[in-house]
Amino acid sequence: MEYILNKACPYLILGFLLFYNFKLTDVSLYGIIGSVLFIDCYSRRIGRAMGEYENNAEFRKMIDESVEEDS
Repeated sequence: MEYILNKACPYLILGFLLFYNFKLTDVSLYGIIGSVLFIDCYSRRIGRAMGEYENNAEFRKMIDESVEEDS
């Protein structure tokens, strides 16, 4: 239940505030909602990659070598 509330409440609050302050025909409303969804999807991927980096020594070594080669 806690996970569902943490996942859904920010979207519900943001949606309410946006629809309260904008009209449904405003393009900026849909741009803001799309940006929020994109940020949420992207941050999940970054968090997963960081978890893999911190917990997998072979992956960490591969990434560190790749960064050194690019420098």
